[in-house]
Amino acid sequence: MSQSEAFLDVPAGRLRVVVDGEDAATPLLLIHSAVVDLRSWDEMVPYLVDAGYRVIRFDVRGFGGSTTDDVEFSNGDDVRAVLDSVGARQVAVAGNSRGAMIALDAILETPERFVAYAWIGGGIGGYEAHVTAPPAEDALDADW
Repeated sequence: MSQSEAFLDVPAGRLRVVVDGEDAATPLLLIHSAVVDLRSWDEMVPYLVDAGYRVIRFDVRGFGGSTTDDVEFSNGDDVRAVLDSVGARQVAVAGNSRGAMIALDAILETPERFVAYAWIGGGIGGYEAHVTAPPAEDALDADW
């Protein structure tokens, strides 16, 4: 299995990008959740490559090998920069948790770059849940 790793300079940051598989294979972008880095997909990558995919992964800013200055930035811009850097015009994308939210935002911003989407336990950008819970002392007194 062929693998390449590079660091991509983006405005006020640097992204670690790893690509597995052949250049001619169907491109698949995997975006990790907020508590891990691109290695969270390691166990799946060989199976995906064997199934005919060119697997593209990157560490989002502040995770793994990626860095960022303390500035506002666009995750969607970072996703597109990664795709451009590896020559992927259109991809299928799978995102886990925060990665699913990043993927959804990128798809909504530039739908022509994506052909399929797997949303794994993600949120929705801009949505704020207004959940109320009873005071903790009420929960402690509950008759379960």
